[in-house]
Amino acid sequence: MPRAPREPDPSLAHALARWDDPLTWSVPVATFAGSRLAIHGLMAVWCLAELALSMSFRRIGAPFILTALGSLIAVVVVREAARLAVGRRLGVDEGYVPLWPGGALLIPAPPRRTPHALLYLASAWAANALIAAGLAAALLAAGAPASSLNFDPFNPTASLIQLSSGTQVYLWWAYLSAVAVLAVNLVPALPLDAGRLVEWSVEQRNPHASRRAIAVLSLLVGVGIIVLAALVESPRLIPVGLVCLLTGSIELRRDDFSRSIPTALTPPESSDHHDVPFDDPFDDEGTAPGAVTGGPAHDTRVERGRPRGVSSRGAPEPRAHTPPRDDDDDAGHPGHADPAPEARLDAILAKISREGIASLTDEERTILDAESRRRRER
Repeated sequence: MPRAPREPDPSLAHALARWDDPLTWSVPVATFAGSRLAIHGLMAVWCLAELALSMSFRRIGAPFILTALGSLIAVVVVREAARLAVGRRLGVDEGYVPLWPGGALLIPAPPRRTPHALLYLASAWAANALIAAGLAAALLAAGAPASSLNFDPFNPTASLIQLSSGTQVYLWWAYLSAVAVLAVNLVPALPLDAGRLVEWSVEQRNPHASRRAIAVLSLLVGVGIIVLAALVESPRLIPVGLVCLLTGSIELRRDDFSRSIPTALTPPESSDHHDVPFDDPFDDEGTAPGAVTGGPAHDTRVERGRPRGVSSRGAPEPRAHTPPRDDDDDAGHPGHADPAPEARLDAILAKISREGIASLTDEERTILDAESRRRRER
């Protein structure tokens, strides 16, 4: 799952500065249950596109489209707020939650206990279902026929001819928005609710394979959605497919990088030294110990939202040993750069574990590359 930044900077400049991580292209707007809610650029683009289409003579009028857009945004905010509220009660860490028309692109990590994780991951979908049921009841109470609740998902406006008052029409549009968000999140791909449940289920069986498995699944589902959109001539499905493709490609990139880190930082074994254990900087518990030199561990447990919203999965098991370092090893070798302070290197590895390679600054990338080269040359 894409990782949710743990301590987001609320400034607009920071929100837009991470150009290499499209899932974070958002503007923070509010704080709820300790987490930061943000409006992703996709939300704004999608709303503007719907308003532009509503001005066509073949489309439904702008007032009804505004009702649908307002209802959809309200549904998305309420469902994700419900997830955050449940997560807070279950001890989930706070995070950064960018919103798009399908829900949240990133969420904080689920709890580790199975019942709590299932409750947390399904809470947004359950809240969404309650909203849809409430709007359906209100629509029937307003005098609309029960048949208006069943509509063609690719041509929903055909049901409007069954409505006889403005109140019914506005309630119907709100109901349509709630059902649309509910249905989209049944698609088994990231960053949708069903995809997160699939990822969590796979992780219980094989933690190191879960990221790549769900990434490939998201790519395949994304392609399928785009093909379906072309077949049924429904352009509104195309953004959903593109988001699934984007998230899947980001997950593949993060998995490739997480697999390469332990190899890059592990020096070759030498018979001239006694072996001491090498601590994997990406352990199964989601923590990054003070591990490159076997130093004291520091707790950096983080989200697994991705984005397990977001502990590092896909990293190989520890497979090598680090020989003890002689203080004079580099003496007389001016070509060797001074090693990075271990605390600094540990902090960089912990950041990769939380947020992925895309979150590193140029300075952090330079330190990591230099340390990798230094260890290969030893």
